[in-house]
Formats: sequence, structure tokens, C-alpha cells
Amino acid sequence: MKCVRSALYVLAHLIVAMSLTLLTLSITNHFNSAMAFIDHDMSKTLMAVLSLSVLIESVFFIPKFVSDRQLLLSLPTVAAALVSVLLICLLLTDLSDRSLILFTKQFARVVVGISAASSFFSAVTIICCMRRMSKKIYERSRSKKGETV
Repeated sequence: MKCVRSALYVLAHLIVAMSLTLLTLSITNHFNSAMAFIDHDMSKTLMAVLSLSVLIESVFFIPKFVSDRQLLLSLPTVAAALVSVLLICLLLTDLSDRSLILFTKQFARVVVGISAASSFFSAVTIICCMRRMSKKIYERSRSKKGETV
């Protein structure tokens, strides 16, 4: 269980890095659309990896938030998961028909920006919750040993 928790913690930090990178590309693409940063294959790969990572995190944390009755904390994660599903659908559509030049259209660019922002907020929420969980586990172990915290 400790390995899974550590892997999810690392994954949350990777999601922060990927979402900030994608958000930077999205903002840069907004001001300089001729460069087509979002329509590049490397950007699409980053979008796919980010979306899959967010979905993996969501599978583990949405049930945790619901069982702990922390519904407000689950909202960023749920939103990020839904937007990630939409982004994966756009990526699959673009993969099946390259002639659409889908990521040059305004709708797709907005979805990419929203996906990056929601993924960032979701990952930050998860990191904060995991730190609180770790602190509680540490305090419980200290109190079992009879030490004062």
C-alpha cells in the first residue's frame, strides 16, 4: 500500500509539471497561433499522457474523497477527469482524420487550456490531501509509541 501511495504522490507531481507545460503551450499558442504549438505531435502526446495520468489519479481519489465525505475536494478531480475524457475523444478524432486539423480550431484549443488548468488544480488538491493523510499517519504512529507530538 505504501508503494501505491508513493507512486500516486509522484504521479500527482508529474501531472503538475505536465499541466503547467501544456498550459504554457496553450497560452503561447493563443498569442502566436501561426506556430501551432498545440497541433504538434509532441504536444498531442503530452495531452494523451496527461489525460491518462489524470484518469488514473481520479480512479484512486474520487472514491476516497466520497468515502471521506469530502465532496468539495472531489470537484476539481471530477472536473479534470471529465475534461480529460473529452480531450482523449478529441485526440482520437484527430488521429482518425488528420484532415480536420482539429487542434487549430478554437474549441479544441479551449478544451486543451481547460484540461491543463483543471488537471493542475486537481493534482494540487490531491497533493495537499496526501500530505494531510501522511501527517495523520505519522501522528498516529507517534501516539502509539507513547511519544508526544
